[in-house]
Amino acid sequence: ETAYKNKDYEQALIYSQSYLALFPDNLEVQIDQGICYLETNQYDKAIDVFESYEQQEVSDAIKGTWYKALAYLKQKDIVQAQSNLQIIVERQEGFHQQAKQLMEQLNNH
Repeated sequence: ETAYKNKDYEQALIYSQSYLALFPDNLEVQIDQGICYLETNQYDKAIDVFESYEQQEVSDAIKGTWYKALAYLKQKDIVQAQSNLQIIVERQEGFHQQAKQLMEQLNNH
């Protein structure tokens, strides 16, 4: 957790992998792991983690959609990013204001 907070994503990734080997159902660590993949430019792995998170029956599953949209943006896959952002906007759940603003920025470019 300290490595993650200090933005040492490479080290945090190692810790998260070890932790999830013991506690695979820890959703908070799963999201953190996805963010570590995202921040270390391992976009396909990040997207896999976020898609898995989206499938969980948790109140903030939309968080996976948000981070997946960001991963697609980093890959410059604007179509997929917009598709995921649209889902967030339509559901009016967490991140919907940020998703709406980001969609407007993308549409203006």
